[in-house]
Amino acid sequence: MSTKKQANTIYRAYKQGQLTLPKGFANKMYKVVGMSDYELRHCYEIKGASSISHMTTVAAWYIWDGRTDLAQAIIDGKTVEETTVTEVVREFEVTQDVLDNPEAYGIGEIEAMFYELGDTYRDERNYIEYVIR
Repeated sequence: MSTKKQANTIYRAYKQGQLTLPKGFANKMYKVVGMSDYELRHCYEIKGASSISHMTTVAAWYIWDGRTDLAQAIIDGKTVEETTVTEVVREFEVTQDVLDNPEAYGIGEIEAMFYELGDTYRDERNYIEYVIR
């Protein structure tokens, strides 16, 4: 179920030139605001009411995240897939010096206790990447 706040977010982005909306989309978007799932499934006067409600909800969240490109893709009927990417920031072999002076390598003393001589220390960063299909 989409909300008026979500619809207003999309309409504001449209008025500011950040999004383009298909003809009649804004009217349909405001008509389905607040409808229950049952009403959306049985609303025969607005073609694709359930789909429009879903688009409104998802697109608004992308706008709030600063991703108008993804919001536009949703409004255009495309799919946005999220994938988690792991990037290795740094990696090195654990030596005796690393075990004796972990702070010099940016490792806490407690974390260093989990490593043994010859292990590989990996500092990783995960982030989400979006693919528009």
